[in-house]
Amino acid sequence: MIRINPVYRKELKQTARTKKVMVLLMIFNSLLAVFGLFSFYFTFHGVNHLDKTVRYSDILLIYAIITGIEFILILFITPGITAGSIAGEREKQTLDILLSTTMTPCSIIRGKLIASINLLLMLSFSSLPIIAIVFSFGGITVKEILRLIFFLCVTAIYIGSIGIFFSSICKRSTIATVCTYATLLVLTIGLTMLLMGNQLMEFVSSTRISNYIKYNRSLEAGNSFLLLLINPIFTFTSLLKDQVGFNFLGVGTWRTQHQVTYFIFQHWFAVSIAVQITISILLNFISARAIQPGNHIKKRRKGVE
Repeated sequence: MIRINPVYRKELKQTARTKKVMVLLMIFNSLLAVFGLFSFYFTFHGVNHLDKTVRYSDILLIYAIITGIEFILILFITPGITAGSIAGEREKQTLDILLSTTMTPCSIIRGKLIASINLLLMLSFSSLPIIAIVFSFGGITVKEILRLIFFLCVTAIYIGSIGIFFSSICKRSTIATVCTYATLLVLTIGLTMLLMGNQLMEFVSSTRISNYIKYNRSLEAGNSFLLLLINPIFTFTSLLKDQVGFNFLGVGTWRTQHQVTYFIFQHWFAVSIAVQITISILLNFISARAIQPGNHIKKRRKGVE
């Protein structure tokens, strides 16, 4: 028989018995449905009053809007679920009990992460009927939907690993949550503004803007742009570029003189997924080391000295 992680089994039983999951599922899918219906209304009913025809790209835009809202919701929900996983056990004074069992720190971290991802997977799969509305018009295949689910799972693991990392090194759940959200803002918005600020300032001049629109020039990017591989927003935009052709942030069209960097730009989704999975593994390993009983003993000895 398959041995289930005890922490995961305990968290799964507690989660299934709470009303919070039902409310979260209802709010999550309600928001997706509202945005999806609004997009459909604007695309099909609104154009009749404007005397326009429905374009195929407008239908694909509905898919981009629904998946974008789902991606943003997962970005904001994941830190709240994972940031208090270990710090909450420490506050309830049950972490030492977990560490005194036969479970290793890695098993505890893995169980907490899987339990958190399980809820996010439930949210992702429950939204499939809403996303599948686009199937009635074509353009999106089952393979692409599965690729989207895979991306959402990797994103949940990536952000969840950051939350568990801060939950392992912080004594309070509130502090861990604040640190996780702050890190998420730096990874998504701060890093983007830092690396793309100079290029955006150059396009402020009307001459550069007109030339860019006229000749469709690509953005000249250096090796520093490889730091954006840890930004899940750019991973999501590269996924949309492959699936529906919308390239919001120019991923894959950046120019560079280095062949390795150019290869990464052209295969941004696969490379960024690999980088984020690697970071998740490292963060889980560091989190396991942080909650080891030996580390607590060393800290107490240093405090006594």
